[in-house]
Amino acid sequence: MKLSSAFSLIFVVFLILFHTSMTFVQDMSSLIPFRSGNQWGYADQSGSLVIPAKYDEVGFFCNGLAQVKSGSQYILIDKEGKEINTFDAAIELSSFSQDYQGEGDMRLVSLYELVEVTKENKRGLYDEEGTLLIPIEYDELMPLGNDLVVAKKDNKKGIFHVKGVELVKPKYHDIYPFKDGLAKVKVDSIKSSGSIPTKEGKYEYVGKKSAKYGYIDFKGQEVIPMKYTNASDFKNGVAIVNEVLRKDGVIDKTGKVVVPLEYFSIGFVGENHLKVRDEDHWALFDRQGKQLSDFKYQDLRDVEDERIAVKYNNQWGFIDIDGKEVSKMDYEEVYDFSEGRAVVRKDNVYGYIDVDGKEMVTPQYFTALDYENGWAIVKTDPQHQGVIDLEGEEIAQMDYRRIMRQPNGTSIFIGQDRFYGLLDVNGKEIVEEKYRVIERFESDFTKVTSNKRKFGLLAQDGKEVIPTEYDYLEVIDDGPVIVGRDKDKATLFGLVGRNHGPLMPLEYEKIDAMKNGLLSVQKEGKKRLADFGGNFLGKKKETFEDIVLLNEHLSVIVENGLKGLVDASGAMVATPQFVSVTALPNGLVEVEKVDGEQGFVGVGGQLFFSGE
Repeated sequence: MKLSSAFSLIFVVFLILFHTSMTFVQDMSSLIPFRSGNQWGYADQSGSLVIPAKYDEVGFFCNGLAQVKSGSQYILIDKEGKEINTFDAAIELSSFSQDYQGEGDMRLVSLYELVEVTKENKRGLYDEEGTLLIPIEYDELMPLGNDLVVAKKDNKKGIFHVKGVELVKPKYHDIYPFKDGLAKVKVDSIKSSGSIPTKEGKYEYVGKKSAKYGYIDFKGQEVIPMKYTNASDFKNGVAIVNEVLRKDGVIDKTGKVVVPLEYFSIGFVGENHLKVRDEDHWALFDRQGKQLSDFKYQDLRDVEDERIAVKYNNQWGFIDIDGKEVSKMDYEEVYDFSEGRAVVRKDNVYGYIDVDGKEMVTPQYFTALDYENGWAIVKTDPQHQGVIDLEGEEIAQMDYRRIMRQPNGTSIFIGQDRFYGLLDVNGKEIVEEKYRVIERFESDFTKVTSNKRKFGLLAQDGKEVIPTEYDYLEVIDDGPVIVGRDKDKATLFGLVGRNHGPLMPLEYEKIDAMKNGLLSVQKEGKKRLADFGGNFLGKKKETFEDIVLLNEHLSVIVENGLKGLVDASGAMVATPQFVSVTALPNGLVEVEKVDGEQGFVGVGGQLFFSGE
């Protein structure tokens, strides 16, 4: 099939744009390329010709537009076949989208109706009706959010409204994402730094870049002038800026200075505080610029449970959000609070304090981990660990070599005999040390291996729902369990439910889950489709040489070396008659017969061939 050469790049473009918030969108209503003789047009998915076959090459539709070629001209058309524009070189089409962050509710709205057109490495933007929004003259177009687009040209950036209004001509060297309603912008200027002699004995001036930062609003207006040599994004109404190195200050969204530009360094602490450093020490400020503590700390760390870790005279402790010291300042290290407790280290052993600084567990442990669900894992030495509650009482004795928390609240342990057992969500032992392996819980069940190297399935309450008697076991995501037993130097496979209820007997050579709710089941070298309930699909006893998943709707079947298609119900979409079957990024499937005739399968399973 003679498709536009630009289409061969679509899938690559899709992968690239996925990482830049521009996403190729499957246009499920797209027209299908249709051949008549050596000319191409488009048919709808009922097979009716919509755009006459009069082009030498065609491409797939992207958000209502497509590229076609006639002679030496490349033409942009809409779904009605109307020719929007002509070009003297090939163009590439890709979908352009962006997110919208609303005020207050943080809503996200995706815009998918736009088409980015690239010609000779220059980019422009069209809507689905074919209206040119941004001329094809920019090196790069990037979504800025809130209906704005950054347009880069000659290494400078400007801003368009997504509907095509130019708000800012290219003049910035960088435009950053909007934060807190404002976007940071940067310009680079060259400052002369003197002259140096050249090999010819002449002198030439050299310079260095000096950045200036300011801020713009959603209308593209500079609401804070370009006068800062460094600047942060806005966060909760303020930003950190400086005009001279090591002279940091803080401004609000009107540009008003709330902390004078005279400090060695300033950083954000939590949502509502700042840490401010003079030449030697740190102090705590609020976002309104009020100083809350003295300049006396060597370090100051983030907020957790309204507490801030501070270092004083090389020892650590905590202050509250008003700057008041709430613990002793005599720990070698302190860690974040979790469930009202923080791990502290003193004399190289670990304990816990509460938010008021009270030592709930005197430092005594070799290591100690954060609290979760009201208990924590602690070690008395490298080979012994157990579980304590919030008051420091032992829930599980220090008899375990290792305890590993699971996402469902249980914990897998390794005992002193190096086998595995299970603790419940309260830290109590519910499965003794007896398994060779307990795998990580990804759902309510997990795979276990007995000391005889047999597999079974364990529930999070510690019950073996499938006994450890199988030589093979695979848990299907949101589905049943494939099991196998070795017999006569081979493995026979069957299917059971997660409660061990039989679904398929152990008599099959292979069972594969195909990630679309179907199974490929092989017996005597032939394969059939089955659902997760163990029921065979399609015609009774209909088998194939191979079955391979194509997409969520279709699977490829192979018989006598030719390929066909079945849908997710097992119904035949196309008998084995094709030498190739290819899934396309727009949801269609391209097929080719032995005689070279090509066609498409639509997203609903309809089969269309190009022809007279």
